[in-house]
Amino acid sequence: MKSGTLFFVLFLALYIGFELYVVEKTRYRTEPDYIYLQHIRAMYATASCDIDVTEKRTRFSQNFEYAMARAQDAVTTDGSSTDQSLVDRATTVRGEVDQLIEEYGCGHIELWKLFRLYEMLADRSPPIAR
Repeated sequence: MKSGTLFFVLFLALYIGFELYVVEKTRYRTEPDYIYLQHIRAMYATASCDIDVTEKRTRFSQNFEYAMARAQDAVTTDGSSTDQSLVDRATTVRGEVDQLIEEYGCGHIELWKLFRLYEMLADRSPPIAR
């Protein structure tokens, strides 16, 4: 085998391996419970800091209801965790937001990211009915 061909095959194998590694490490971002907790985090931060979101509230609520239903379905079909664990994690998320507000105030960059996340979650297209 020529050295150029061998180098290409090695490079291709390493690239595919790296891509698979990245996909596996970020898979949690597509899990329904993670998406639901992101909704809670964003909603709680905007409510705690009195951010005016009246124009986006309806769209966010629709997407939130869908995310909550998907998370509850995933928990009930998963069997490894209970519905109470989802409530406990939501409480933990609220505590994390409260801690951020207590330590840094509503002007902190992490809270700004949560305000922006609220807008992005509200701007998502509504889910297709199944």
